[in-house]
Amino acid sequence: MNEIRLLFVVDDLSVSSGPNCQLRNVTSVLLEEDRFEVHVATFCDQFARCGPSRLTAELHPGIRLHRLNPRRTRLSQCLELRQLSQSISPDIVHAWGYSTHLPVAFAQQRSEKNTKLIYSYFCKPPSRLMVRRWVEELVCRQPALITASHQSIVDSLVADGFEQPIHIIPNSPTVGTVDKEAARQRLLELAGIPDDQVFLAGTAGCMEPRFRLKNLIWASDIIF
Repeated sequence: MNEIRLLFVVDDLSVSSGPNCQLRNVTSVLLEEDRFEVHVATFCDQFARCGPSRLTAELHPGIRLHRLNPRRTRLSQCLELRQLSQSISPDIVHAWGYSTHLPVAFAQQRSEKNTKLIYSYFCKPPSRLMVRRWVEELVCRQPALITASHQSIVDSLVADGFEQPIHIIPNSPTVGTVDKEAARQRLLELAGIPDDQVFLAGTAGCMEPRFRLKNLIWASDIIF
């Protein structure tokens, strides 16, 4: 059976965010079948500091990882991705996050192969500036599947005049049901807090600037 080549283009593979955890799950499932050849291209700058071994530790060993130079200009990155895509000749290219939409759209322009394209939004894109308008017009010019991780992102795109059909795919699957009361009681016991109308709030996430933890601390302070 002929292999189906997939190319995922990621801006930063070093961040253990919801979308990146989902990427690891998706690629692992794909490689369980012999008919898929999975490539991941990243603009991550972490290679220079910690080497590729640390970044690929949680990836399936069958994934073919390609590092694109993050220090080049955007145009140079687009040209580099086009060259990589031509050498791989993928059947499906998945732009994993808004910042990868422009390089992928540019790389697939005038492609001789009828490659299927997927563009995913994991957060609201920046304000509708000229660059964003140009990116979206370039994306919409090509037949593609558009996905978003939340309804609020869809509403934002539609409000800005985005006319392409958008499919909602959450960052992570929901397995079974959660007993919220039991989970709350367990947290109270772990923290040693008596259960007498205590308001308990918390968050879990990677210590990265993009998650704006300072804003979260400030908001929590206002609530209390």
